[in-house]
Formats: sequence, C-alpha cells, structure tokens
Amino acid sequence: MSKFVSIKYLGGIEGEDKESKNFTSLTGSATLVEIDDFLGIIDYGMFQGGKNDDEKNSEVFENAEDLDFAVLTHAHLDHCGRFPLLVKNGFSGPIYTTKLTGLQAREMLLDYVRIMKSEIKKSKKFNKKSSKKFKDAKFLVENYEKLVKNSLSREDREEIKRKLSKKFSDSSIDFLKDLYEEAKEYLSKNEQISLRNQPNLLFDESDVEKTFSLFKFIDNSNELTIKENISFNSSDITLDRLLSAGIQSSDEKISLPISVYNKIKSELEERIINTKRAIEENENIKKRNEEKGIYGILTDEEDFEIDIENYYDIPHSLEELYALKRIIEVGFFENEEDFEDSNFIKSIKLRFFDAGHIEGSSQVLLTIISQNSKNISSILDENSLIPGFRKKTENFTNLLFSGDLGRINNPNTSGKPVNIPYSLDYAQIESTYAGRFHSPRQEAEKRFFEELEKSEGKVLIPAFSIQRTQEVLLMILNEMKKNLGDLKIYKELKAKLKKLKKVYESIQDKNTPRAESIYKTISFLEKDIFELKKSSIIFQDIIVDSPLSIKITSIYKNDQNIGKKYDLLNPEKQTQIFGREVIKFISSKKEQSKIYDENRKSRKEIIVSSSGMCEGGSILFHLSNILHDKSAKIVFVGYCPGTTNGGKIKSGEKIFIDGVLHEVSCQISDLEGFSAHLDESEILDYLSNTRFKRGAKLSLTHGGESRSSLAEKISKQVDDTRKKISVIIPNLYDEIKIKI
Repeated sequence: MSKFVSIKYLGGIEGEDKESKNFTSLTGSATLVEIDDFLGIIDYGMFQGGKNDDEKNSEVFENAEDLDFAVLTHAHLDHCGRFPLLVKNGFSGPIYTTKLTGLQAREMLLDYVRIMKSEIKKSKKFNKKSSKKFKDAKFLVENYEKLVKNSLSREDREEIKRKLSKKFSDSSIDFLKDLYEEAKEYLSKNEQISLRNQPNLLFDESDVEKTFSLFKFIDNSNELTIKENISFNSSDITLDRLLSAGIQSSDEKISLPISVYNKIKSELEERIINTKRAIEENENIKKRNEEKGIYGILTDEEDFEIDIENYYDIPHSLEELYALKRIIEVGFFENEEDFEDSNFIKSIKLRFFDAGHIEGSSQVLLTIISQNSKNISSILDENSLIPGFRKKTENFTNLLFSGDLGRINNPNTSGKPVNIPYSLDYAQIESTYAGRFHSPRQEAEKRFFEELEKSEGKVLIPAFSIQRTQEVLLMILNEMKKNLGDLKIYKELKAKLKKLKKVYESIQDKNTPRAESIYKTISFLEKDIFELKKSSIIFQDIIVDSPLSIKITSIYKNDQNIGKKYDLLNPEKQTQIFGREVIKFISSKKEQSKIYDENRKSRKEIIVSSSGMCEGGSILFHLSNILHDKSAKIVFVGYCPGTTNGGKIKSGEKIFIDGVLHEVSCQISDLEGFSAHLDESEILDYLSNTRFKRGAKLSLTHGGESRSSLAEKISKQVDDTRKKISVIIPNLYDEIKIKI
C-alpha cells in the first residue's frame, strides 16, 4: 500500500474576479501538509487587500491541536500574521524558523496588536460621536417631516412638538426649518458611511508571547529531524528480533497488524513472568553459593572442583520489556499484504535555505526518508546485526516550499535566493510577479533621487517596517556618501562667507565701491549656499516614524551575522562620516506634531513611515497632513493592492482617515524596481537552476491569473530535459497528493 503526502492550499492564491465581494488577494499564505498522519502547516499569514479579509482572518482553524508542527518562512504579516490565532485555538507544537525571522515576527505581531487596539479605540470614539450626530439628524428629519404634514391631528402635532422641544430650544417651524435642511444634507452624505467598521482584535500580547515561546530556531543550511519512526514486516516480527533491534529504547509507537500484536503481546507477557522468575531464582542461587563460601566470580587460578551453581542469563531487563509493552499498538491495515508492501517512514527532516527576500527568510525543504521492503529477497543470516530481518532500501522524497524569493539580478541587501542542492519531487514556488518584469535597480534609484531633488516640500515614503525601510535608508545614506564633495564645498563657502561678513562689518562707510562689491559677493555666496543645500541630498533631513521600524533596525544592527551590512544606520557612524546624525527616529505624537508646526511645515524633509500600504500605523497621521499639500509629495516604493489606502492614493481616489474624507492634492510618484520578489525572468532562471526528479510536480502559488502563461513557459524552457514536470496552478483550498 503506497503512502502519499497530502498538500492543501489554504492561502496565498489570488481570486480571479477582483470586482467580486469575495475577492481574495494573493496574501494569507498557508499550506497544510500531511505525511502519514503527521500534520504540519507552512506559514499562516494574514489576508490583506481583499474584500473579505476580516472574515477570512477570523476563521477558526478546526482541530488546531491536531497539528504536529508548523514552519514560518519569514516575518511579513501575510506569512506570520495568524500564528497567534492558531495558538489561541489550541496549537501547541513547535514552530520552526530562523532566529532572525522569529525575532522580527515577534515585533511585527506585537506591533499589529498595538495598532489594532488603537484603531478599535478610535473607531469606538468616532462611532459614539458619529452615532449620536446621525441619530439626532435622523430624529429631526423624521419628526419635522411629520410636523409639516397637514394630515396629523392636533394631539399628534403637539406630541411631536413636545419631543422636539426636549432637544431644541425652539420647536417652531421657522426655527427648525434651517436645522432640518442641514440634517437632511448630512444624512444624504452619510447614509452609507455613518459608522466606521470596528476591527476585531484577533489576539492579544499574551497570545503573541505564547507563540514566540513555541519558536524553535534553525539556521539556514542546518538540518533537523522532526519525526522518526521504525516499522517492520509482519513475517519478520518476533519478540527477540524486536528486542535485538533496540525498539524498546524508542519513544515512537510501533503499529502492528492485530494478529502480530496479539502474538507479540502474549510472548511479551510470558517473557515478563519468566524474567521475574529468573531474577528471583538468581537471588536464591546467590545465597546458596554464598553459603558454600563462594563470592563473586572465580578466577582461572582458583579450584574448579568447588561445587558452584550457575546463574540464569537474563538478556533483557524488566525495564526494557515494560518499555516495549508500552510502545506497541494495534494499527489499522486492510490486510497483512498492505502491511507487508508499505513504505514505512523512517524519518522526516527539515532544512532551511536562504530565500533572499528579507533578512532571515528561508526556503523550506522537507525530506521524507522511507524504507520499502517489497521485492527484497535477501535475508540476513544469524550472524548479522539483526538476524532474520530483511534489508531495506531507503527512498528520499524531497518537498520544497519556497516562501517568498528575493531578487536574483538586482538583489537587495538581504541577498539572493540559494539554489537547492537536491533533486525535488515537489516544489511550491511563489509567482507574485509572473507576467511582469522589474526595471533595473539603478534606473529605479535614479528616478527616486530625481523625485527627491524636484520636491519643494515634505516627501513622504510609505515603506514596510521590515527590510524596505532599512533598504531605503541605506540607499539614501550611500547616495549621500557619493556627495561628500558637496559637503566640502559647503564648508568652504561658509568659511568664505563668514570671513567676508567680518570684513564687511569692519567697513564704516557701506557706500564705498569696495563695501558694495563685498556685499554683492556675500549675496552671491548666500544664494550659492542656499541652492547647494536645496539640490544636494547630503543636506537632507530624514525622519523615520515607525515604532516597528526602530525595533527591526535594532535587530539588524545588533545581529552578529548581518550587523556590518547595516552599520551606516548607527548614529555614531553617520556622525563620523557626515558630521551629524542624519536619521532621526521618532516615536511620540509630540514629535510627530512638531513636523507640521507653522514654522516648519514648509521645510523640505524626507519622512519614512509605515505601513507601506497606508492601512494603519503612524503613516495615517502624516497622510492627513500631506494629502492636501500641493507642495508635498508621496513616493511609493512598494506594492499596494487597489483596495488599500495606498492603492487608492496611487489612483487619485479620496480616502477616509479617522472618519474624515481626504482628497489627493499632493504630488504622487509610484516607483517600480524596488520589489523584494523575483520577476518572471528570474523565476525561470531560478527554476532552470533547480533539479527535478522525473515526474516531479511544480505548484505555482502566491500569484493570480498570470500563472497560466508562466506555466507554459516553464514547460518549454525549464523542462527541456523531458522529465515531464507536472506544473500545477492550484485554486484556494485545492488538495494534491505526492507519492512517497
């Protein structure tokens, strides 16, 4: 009876109809994996950017306590976001991940709880205020319209007037008419949006900390055995052979056909009785020998004529026998032939490989090592290690789950995805950018700095707190290093200006030609200095407003393996190179408000804030100040689904922030080329350097409609060795099987 791996897709697949009210974005990554009743889940992320995200994120994972293990590929919310909910619903197994991913995920999830609590609080406050206004307006309109009707009786009219007089100082028709017009207009505008949707708090800080306690860290390239088992053929099984193999020292249960189980159990119970008898008799023999004056073991020199009594040999202790009794159990098999010909899983191993998407991100390789005894004719002789047991052949079934893969041609600071050095039976590969191609990174950076240079006022950069913020900051700081010459020129001009001003001040008669000449030179110098400071990036102030970004940056800087890459983010290093601390991290509302003070609001400053999709967090405060400012600019450097605030801003649509509708009057720049996902050409490149076994299955996830055309290209360009790779384009909740 062949065994299979069952793989079910619970997320990370985009719906076809984007206009549907049930549209699901390509977020919410989650894959259920079942290997011979050993159940695990790869990622369990939040759905974001869809039309029923709240409903999908709130779904309870049934029988979460039955999951044996979980794996987290990286710390983005669409991959880690629902793990605390899983734990809250009963999961208590290990969550395997890298240390960097675990540390980032903890901060990401705690930040999510903080933001959600804030949003719930604001929603309650707004709804309370809005609800009262809405109810009062509705009350006035309904009663005023009744009052002006001539069909009412005098008693009814007086009753309505009495109700109105309780709320309004004057209940006369003339006084109420103006209020009625205002109330009617308010209701017409707010009929559909009178109250804000109040988000649900799916989990709290304690759930996050409990989740973090389940993390088991594995470094990339290291291997861990997550499951071990040993099974036998029924014809081979005897009590002595089980004991000789050392099965009793295993913690794993041994499943046997009922006939074999009954035979072994009977033999075992008899052996326990006889062992007890032998132990008891050995004690009696010892006493009898001692009475004869024999103590211990005789040496060769001693007299062998002494009448000694030999002890019983006890090959296995009572502890061993009881241990074996505890681990054997009855397994369900249709017949003994099923048991004979099965693949028995010897072990399941887990190995991580760098995915290059963000720091700590991993590709996950599950290797199932199984033994097959069918068609094996050789039987070891009695002198072998395990007499009477058949030799077994080992099979290796390799399953790859890519997670999100980083760039190959223009890698970010986190690096490139590693090629997997094993032949695969199954690969699940992300296809976020199937059908699309990234512009060269150099071109994207050039456009980025052009946008900064052209800006006259505030520049807001929405950025993900994890990796993207650090990437943007390093990009700006490295560009500043290229412009250190401007800093030297600035210092020289300032010194010259100071000297000339001193000379000018020393001249008593300011009307002399010399004084006028110096004055003109001073004016030119001041203009040159102003233009230099305005045009050169090296003089730019950078503000980072994101509590999560501060924590993630600290994790990166302090990590012994990657810290050097982020050295420029240290204030001491900035002061050493630029003579000042270039980046200012802020975290308080007071510091936020200062940015838009009257004496500062027109100052040119770069503000990096999150969330990158403009859905929540500190960025909402900045958007409320910047969207209406024509001199300000928003520079997008990341993906935003059309249903998010970020997507709407890109399209010029109005958005609501804390119940207030904001129009987009500021300048918008949407830059491509900064993605941390490989594009279509890189996907094909990656797959071309991946080894597949004949008949392997390749599943395209984390993508949408464009997966079909990518699948055709894979069949033509990647499967050129005619291994007949089966390319699968799964839908949400599809299930496939891989033969072990």
